[in-house]
Amino acid sequence: MADKPTVRTCVFCGHPNVTKEHVFPLWLRKVVIDEVADHMSIQLDRSGAVIEHRTYQAGAFSLEVKRVCQEECNGGWMSRLERTAQPLLQPMLEGRGRVFHESGQQILATWAYKTALMLNFAGPQDTRAATPDEYRHLHRHRQPPSSARIWPFAHGEGPQHTASFRHHPLYIGAQIAGIDSGAPPNGYMLGFTVGHLGFLVFNTTAPDHELEIPQPWERAIPRIWPSVNASITWSPRPALSQEQFVALVDSI
Repeated sequence: MADKPTVRTCVFCGHPNVTKEHVFPLWLRKVVIDEVADHMSIQLDRSGAVIEHRTYQAGAFSLEVKRVCQEECNGGWMSRLERTAQPLLQPMLEGRGRVFHESGQQILATWAYKTALMLNFAGPQDTRAATPDEYRHLHRHRQPPSSARIWPFAHGEGPQHTASFRHHPLYIGAQIAGIDSGAPPNGYMLGFTVGHLGFLVFNTTAPDHELEIPQPWERAIPRIWPSVNASITWSPRPALSQEQFVALVDSI
């Protein structure tokens, strides 16, 4: 007898009925405008080797993943998160500076982390490094885990895409020995850009591992999770070009 097909459940709450979720929320279309065309630049690699690199003309905000339920998540807490984050994100997306206190930093970090977890499903299976526990943690606590590190940065000088992302599964500490044996990665760095704004999202299951942004980027990219300052001033300058964004993610 043939095996029954696996029922796909919500990655956050386990609900059996999943629907398509836009990785980049549709409200962004009212804020981020591409004067030429919508582009999605996808660059995925493993252990430093690029396995996919393509740019195509399509609706950048049409990227969807079918991993989330409508009742509890997409139409519930995720929708509320979008409404809370939008007034904080909009000036950043438009290239305007502002000050964020700890509560605002947490909202931005949670939104960026949720987006990174969705982008985790946009690439091939063997590049996905976010663990099931991460999705459950976000659903339960409505914030990233303490092991995650999240930074916003300004994006916009030089060639620009409406939206782009670059994803590095990572082998950290003792897990480095498992690269050649096919062992799963134990961390990841995922960077994404939308309009004039970008985020770097890092997480690992390796204990006591700390990640710092390398020079010369460190001064221009403040960490918002876990928060290290009661307030930060986010400025649209200096802004990273697309090439600098890729170089930064590749340097981690």
